[in-house]
Amino acid sequence: MSGLENIKASIDESAKSECESISREAKRKADAIKKAGDENAQKAYDEQLKKSEDKLTSEYENALSAADSQMSRAVLKRKNELIKKARELAYEKLLKLDDEQYFSLLLEIARTLEFSADAEVRLNERDLKRMPKDFEKKLNECSNTGGYKIKVSDVTAEIDGGFIVVYGRIVDDCSIAALMEAKSGDITLAASEALFD
Repeated sequence: MSGLENIKASIDESAKSECESISREAKRKADAIKKAGDENAQKAYDEQLKKSEDKLTSEYENALSAADSQMSRAVLKRKNELIKKARELAYEKLLKLDDEQYFSLLLEIARTLEFSADAEVRLNERDLKRMPKDFEKKLNECSNTGGYKIKVSDVTAEIDGGFIVVYGRIVDDCSIAALMEAKSGDITLAASEALFD
């Protein structure tokens, strides 16, 4: 081989070696870049996955909370409806007591009052018609009349049941509806305990 050929072969060998070296370095850098890219992509993927999981968990918990809240409101609404119905039934039952029980109830109500003057008791028209003959006498025998006279009036009251007491200008509403309203908290509590405990 001639000198020129040797130089050319040496240059070729050197170029080939340099190309292989550059190729190896390029491959190493490409592998490093690919590895860094894969790591960054995995990190970004993991972060996005965590964000998505957190978001889904939050949305799930919010949905559960909303459903629980909605269920609680529905249950409370139903309980209130049942309590209201129980109060209505109790009211109707009191109004439909037989005469003896009903007027005994009215006497019990009268016993809770403290009379401070002569008074007039007004019943509704239905009760006035079915009132026992000795009802006024029994009203006056109440232990807390203080010696004042109680008279059952011929003037009727616009109430469903119970009575109205009139002391001159003072009117005391002892209708069944007014008494139940005054005791509504106790009635609601009793109905709630009976229905839900």
